[in-house]
Amino acid sequence: MALSRVTTWTAGQTLSASALNGEFNNILDNALSLISPLTGNLNANGFNVTNLGAGTLGVPGVAFNNDSNSGVTSTAPDVLDFPTGGLRAFQIATALTGGAVNYMLATPAAAATWPTLAAAGSDPNLGMRLQVAGTGWVAARRGRSTGSTFWPTYGFYEEHGRAEVAGVMQIAAGTLDLIAGGRRVLQASAYADATNYLQVVPSAGSAQVTLNAAGGGTNVGLFLDSLGTGSIALGSGDTAEIAVGTAFIPASLGAGPSLGNTPAAHALYRENVVKGWINFKGTTPASIYGNFNVTSLTRTSLGIYNITWDRDFAATPYAVAGACTVNAARGGFVTLSLATPFTAGVTGIEAFYEDGVNRDADTVTLIAIGAQ
Repeated sequence: MALSRVTTWTAGQTLSASALNGEFNNILDNALSLISPLTGNLNANGFNVTNLGAGTLGVPGVAFNNDSNSGVTSTAPDVLDFPTGGLRAFQIATALTGGAVNYMLATPAAAATWPTLAAAGSDPNLGMRLQVAGTGWVAARRGRSTGSTFWPTYGFYEEHGRAEVAGVMQIAAGTLDLIAGGRRVLQASAYADATNYLQVVPSAGSAQVTLNAAGGGTNVGLFLDSLGTGSIALGSGDTAEIAVGTAFIPASLGAGPSLGNTPAAHALYRENVVKGWINFKGTTPASIYGNFNVTSLTRTSLGIYNITWDRDFAATPYAVAGACTVNAARGGFVTLSLATPFTAGVTGIEAFYEDGVNRDADTVTLIAIGAQ
């Protein structure tokens, strides 16, 4: 409202010194009433408004006529607070001594377009940091799905709003879902009190990428299963080989001491696969033609040989079978030797002619089967 009068003058009235002083004193003493409260819009005409009161969270320095405890205040130098309901809702602060050149830029958007919070400033390449307090964490909504199509919580800018979006989301409590092309391609599920997990180790060049079990356990297995009656395929047409470190054992046979003795029809298991073989010349000097899992061959005496296995068998006994030719392709036979050891790592054999006398064999073949 406007400043009130001291005297309402009439025609012919004498202007006295006291009356005139009263008029000026009224302006000096009540000048704020000239502009407060305003009766119209105030135009600063390009000048700055300075020296505002800092205010408090409960009484902001800049407030509004419909809410006296919400607005803008400065609780400390170089700090701007935006309280709502007398409580701090947002704060902008700087601790830089050299001056900030980069900042956050919030950009609104039109309908069907997402608003943007971006890093901006004088540097051409800027990251953005989202930092929690103490042991807190950053949380977001789970995302949503419609049938087999998924919209992840965390996606990529170029794909926002598209049905084939890619990103990460959570469909149900305790899960983490990887989305590509709008479809779930991988899901990690929680397990109560889990200490073991699946580890993927990358590699360089032509080295193998590793997928293995890891965690707090000492001996942790890895379970690979199909859905329903689906099959599991290893490798493709251009796969060079599939290497097995130990053996394939169907669950129906059990494991360890409970391993069954009756294999399924037409199936290969570690118990019925040849673990080593050798084909060698038994005459002096004895030499190996071909072998698998053999470290060395030794002729100890006439017709008696020791075969040292590269990977030892788990224990004795294990099964061996052999045949030989003696005296230029005449038949002979091979037995375990009584004169040399039969251990997990060495098999001693003897070659005989048909008369039952030891002979150096022209050619000996031998296979061995057993647990390793």
